[in-house]
Amino acid sequence: MMPQEYYVDEMGEITGPYALRTLQQLAIKNRLEMMTMVCPAEKINNPEWVTLEEALRDHGLSATVASLYPHPIPQNKAQLSRVVYILLALFLGGFGIHNYYAGYSKQGSLQLAGTLLGWALAVVFPVFILLPACVGVWVLIDIFSTDKDAQGVAFK
Repeated sequence: MMPQEYYVDEMGEITGPYALRTLQQLAIKNRLEMMTMVCPAEKINNPEWVTLEEALRDHGLSATVASLYPHPIPQNKAQLSRVVYILLALFLGGFGIHNYYAGYSKQGSLQLAGTLLGWALAVVFPVFILLPACVGVWVLIDIFSTDKDAQGVAFK
């Protein structure tokens, strides 16, 4: 088995021993250069210095940020209810609440802005009452065409 602890020679000053994983983390954080000389702890009396890069490679390790973190485990996201989505759309659709529920925050924000802006401007310019009406049509289209949330998970 290969040594797991190493002494470090930084410009003539020998420190350690350090666990190889610690040295790996220091290299990733740019606190230790890959060309820094290291020596296995059990060979310090008869030193065999190698670069940190070689020591890491000998143990199948690297000094990349990705090597510190395991691959993410996919999580099963809970399915959202289609009934709740439709009810929110029917009763609060003009405010985009159904889209916020499904994770479509951009569309929800646009629907909210369209409704509020339309009602506010309709007080002065009655033609702007068409803006909330258009949002209403958009909501109806959402009800019939949206079958997945923003993460791509189908409604239950």
